[in-house]
Amino acid sequence: MKDPDLPSRHSSVQVVVVEDDVALNALICESLGKGGDPVRGFFSGQEVVQWYRIRQAPDVLFLIDFHLEDMSGEELLKQLRGLNEEVHFIIMTGLGDEKMAVDMMKLGALDYLIKDRTFIDLLPSSVAQALNHIRMGRHLADSLRALRESERKYRLLTEHSSDMISRFSWDHTFLFVSPAAETLLGYAAEELLGKPFTMLVHPKDMEKVRLAHASLIGGNGSGTIQACRLKKKAGGYLWVETNNQVVLDHETGLVREIVAVTRDISERLEKERLIKAKEVAEKANQAKSEFLANLSHEIRNPLNATIGMANTLLKTPLNEEQSSCLKSILFSSRNLQGILKDILDYSRLEAGRVSLQYAAFNLKESVDELLGLFRPQAREKGLSLEVSYGDGVPDLLYSDEQKILQVLGNLLSNALKFTREGRVRLGVSCLKEQGPRLEFSVRDTGIGVRLEDIPAVFDSFRQLDSSPKKEYQGTGLGLSIVKSIAGLMQGSVSFESTYGKGTTVRFVIPLVTMGNRTQVRQPAAQPLPSGRPLRILVAEDEAINQMYLAGFLRSQGWTADTASNGQAALEKYRTNEYDLILMDGQMPRMDGFEATRIIRSEEEALGKHTPIVAITGYAIAGDRERFLQAGMDEYMTKPLDEDRLLEVIRSLVPPDGS
Repeated sequence: MKDPDLPSRHSSVQVVVVEDDVALNALICESLGKGGDPVRGFFSGQEVVQWYRIRQAPDVLFLIDFHLEDMSGEELLKQLRGLNEEVHFIIMTGLGDEKMAVDMMKLGALDYLIKDRTFIDLLPSSVAQALNHIRMGRHLADSLRALRESERKYRLLTEHSSDMISRFSWDHTFLFVSPAAETLLGYAAEELLGKPFTMLVHPKDMEKVRLAHASLIGGNGSGTIQACRLKKKAGGYLWVETNNQVVLDHETGLVREIVAVTRDISERLEKERLIKAKEVAEKANQAKSEFLANLSHEIRNPLNATIGMANTLLKTPLNEEQSSCLKSILFSSRNLQGILKDILDYSRLEAGRVSLQYAAFNLKESVDELLGLFRPQAREKGLSLEVSYGDGVPDLLYSDEQKILQVLGNLLSNALKFTREGRVRLGVSCLKEQGPRLEFSVRDTGIGVRLEDIPAVFDSFRQLDSSPKKEYQGTGLGLSIVKSIAGLMQGSVSFESTYGKGTTVRFVIPLVTMGNRTQVRQPAAQPLPSGRPLRILVAEDEAINQMYLAGFLRSQGWTADTASNGQAALEKYRTNEYDLILMDGQMPRMDGFEATRIIRSEEEALGKHTPIVAITGYAIAGDRERFLQAGMDEYMTKPLDEDRLLEVIRSLVPPDGS
């Protein structure tokens, strides 16, 4: 078996990882092992010193954690240099310390890496650059020896190198330039001889080039790697990296000349730019998701109280004016709820967090239920709301029922909104050309759209009338959401309109049927026996929501206790027996997640289980899973649907109290 410490090829460099975190050490070795150079990991400074004392390997790149358990990275470096003066190393640290970085670079570090979340992604590139530095240094040393032995061999080497190899006098005047200069910059070698290297340097890079040159001349033989922009003969600039090494006069010890290897790094810089852009985009997307989650929570909480209390008041004796005012409040609140839903739906679709859930369902029953939701609005405006089915439309469809109803709901809502008189008609038909497909068409006799405005109707956040006096309100997201869902379902959507006469929108999806059998629907949850009053704990920090929920539960003949935070809920749970707990997620002192975890932990020892239902304003994709993973049995978003809440309670609480 081959010794892992021996190079696998002539150009290999031994990579040694010194990291006391065992898992991170293994991850670094695995990441770098794909590069072809041998990699070995050590967990302490003393292990490395003992190994290096025996091996004395000349070509080694050390990746050193600055904070080791047994010594600092600086102390380890001193001990290694005591064994071999030339030590190539990269410093790794979990803390971004600018002074430390400067000190390490002064000591000769080839790079300084912060162990953040991009560390593993950027590590191979940094190590590859350092290995290139070592190899280029070795290559330069070999080349200089070849120069002393034979000018012919040196010229043969430089003429066939894809990198530009050059020699300068101490004042940066070109003494020799390899033919690669023409490939790299467009200049023939003779055009540069006798001229200063600085004539090629970009004005903004001039100062750092001069400082690096001064450091190189005063460094008594040390080398530098420098990145800058060089002018091309044809115009423009090219990003290059130059490895500079000084050649000393053996008699005087002064700098005789500088030998440089220059290569194109524009592609590498572009990759680094893309990585940084990706990080910025990810942070922006995360910030947007957090904003939408908070927006949902902060709006849904007061909205739940508004709708809930209005519903409660509607059940009390009211005069006609009071009843009309309450209905207006409910109408406006539901409009706000619809706007919030549009924004969240758009965010989920844009982030690619929406997946299709295929199942068999009765198409006509689902459509009839949907139309039932819109008939009151149609009657109020004096409109006819109709539906028709073409030949061959199946009873049972295998598709995503909720996505189809969401699209149809948006289209019907738009049609009713923009139609003052006449009718809105939903048509469902089968298309057989280009494969079996199902077409939904929504036709209205509304205001229509001008021909020049039709291309913009599917744009996000775009409303054709954006003036302060606009008659029709909304977010401008409805048709954008429809288009996104159509694409997700491998379908299409089209828009036709005649200004002043009406609009037709068609939504087409692939047709997958389940025959014409009547779908068997699950029986509705049965009410609990009247002799079984429930005791329910409401954990909610909003006082108005507390009042509404407790009042609603008591109207069902049940007992309702309240708690304004998770700690209070926990104390009441420990001193009372509850059939069910309604738990908000975000509360002061102790949130609903922690309270639920503690309850579940205590129940495990007692061998019992109290149903816990999350009631929350968080409705972003992934929130449901977050609540269920915390140990809750069900998840409901605010504003709460009272019928749905009763259904959930009846499904979770056994009628017999077991």
